[in-house]
Amino acid sequence: MKIDDNSMRDLVGAFTRSTKGDLEQNSIENDFVTANGEALYSWNYIFGSISKSAISNGLRYIVVNRNKIWKFVAVLSEDEEELVLFFKEKNLRNITSKFEGRPFHYLSCLLIKNAYLNGQEVVHQSTLFDSFDIDKKKEIDEKRTYEAQKMLKEDFDKIKTIYVCSKEEISGNVVSVTMNLFNERGEVVSQEDITKYMTLDYENTSAMNNANDKTPTIPKLKSEFNRDKEKPSIPREKRREKRENE
Repeated sequence: MKIDDNSMRDLVGAFTRSTKGDLEQNSIENDFVTANGEALYSWNYIFGSISKSAISNGLRYIVVNRNKIWKFVAVLSEDEEELVLFFKEKNLRNITSKFEGRPFHYLSCLLIKNAYLNGQEVVHQSTLFDSFDIDKKKEIDEKRTYEAQKMLKEDFDKIKTIYVCSKEEISGNVVSVTMNLFNERGEVVSQEDITKYMTLDYENTSAMNNANDKTPTIPKLKSEFNRDKEKPSIPREKRREKRENE
């Protein structure tokens, strides 16, 4: 993707930042006694950070209004011909696994821009799309295109490719980041591990042990998880004597 390393590092840092402190402070200031909708509300802080990061690196971002309760931020490349979206890996897998059954999900609609990548997927699997006749497929694609035009507005014609940046989480902690390129059908064309751009924060978020590729480390283990390690081991000779005397 046509975004330099420094800019990508800032964007990934913004995308993977912890929102725990922000949410707690917001609850205190508003005397909240419940935490309804925190998972959704946390995206406000993340998208705010992504937009600031884009501006500070001379990149342009867009805010897409998908419906009454969901807006999202996407960032354009330096030449503004590529657009990167941001997803949690779990949500992304859920969407792409049911892709043909939800042809008008906003990701599906935006990926109409990646139709030129059809045939370049790593693995092709027959889907519902394959069973549509030409007229039905044309009707679906026309609606997908219409929805994509509504979202991208004046940027629709210029944008050539859609990328999806995803973050994998374990127990709410980010452990890896991937830049995904899909074709129009939601099939993987390429995936690049960009975890190296993550800002390490061992207090609030999980981080990657750079010495071990793709191996997540948990920043703090609860004491009970360490107790077994603290038990003294019985010497081999003692264990043999114990078995002989039983």
